[in-house]
Amino acid sequence: MLDKPFRFLDLPAELQYIVYEQIEISTCHCRLKDLAFEYKFEEETTPASYMTLIVKTLPVELLATCHLIYEEAAPVLASKLETLRDEPSQFIIDSAGLRNFVYRRHSIGTMLQKQYFDR
Repeated sequence: MLDKPFRFLDLPAELQYIVYEQIEISTCHCRLKDLAFEYKFEEETTPASYMTLIVKTLPVELLATCHLIYEEAAPVLASKLETLRDEPSQFIIDSAGLRNFVYRRHSIGTMLQKQYFDR
């Protein structure tokens, strides 16, 4: 016997609303490494170094599910999205990475672009 798929929209509106309220902001640590850069400083090559980008995220993919879910969930998620808008992104970087960053030719934007779009 085949199991029927769970149909979220068959739940009462009150339960759907509770589900939307339970969606939480999460913290993502994205480790970045620029393999193309090696800076020689005082006859030493700096070691390969990592930078970690820390961002807060909210799974808004739910809003793209269907028009009805968008209409129901958008008002609930709006305050959380407003909180995210004011939340700064952060970087964790070691001293070797900072040295590379200061003397590099590329910006963080270029590094992020390489990380996410050159896969």
